[in-house]
Amino acid sequence: DSLISSRTGSVKTSRRAAYITQGWLTDLPTKAQIGSEALRDLLAVNLHHQLKRQSKGNDDAASLGMQLASLACSLPHGSPADHIRDVLAVAEFLARESRSGSMKEQS
Repeated sequence: DSLISSRTGSVKTSRRAAYITQGWLTDLPTKAQIGSEALRDLLAVNLHHQLKRQSKGNDDAASLGMQLASLACSLPHGSPADHIRDVLAVAEFLARESRSGSMKEQS
């Protein structure tokens, strides 16, 4: 629920956070290498840091890191990194000015 309300504008973070995060996701260990809980914690800490940094310290944006990490690690198929990459790609796409309604309509 908070992910939805955050998407609708109560939390603003940079699209740059999506790009940067997608860059380091490929370097993460897998569940098989470090275990599910350790991977969730690693994802949560890194997402927290990245979102907080790119949202200029907004604690609401930073709290999304744990929620996103928990969700990604709870899904039965695919890797958590792939799930997060896909969510961020869609969020970045929807956040573009031409889709967010923040651009003035041109006549």
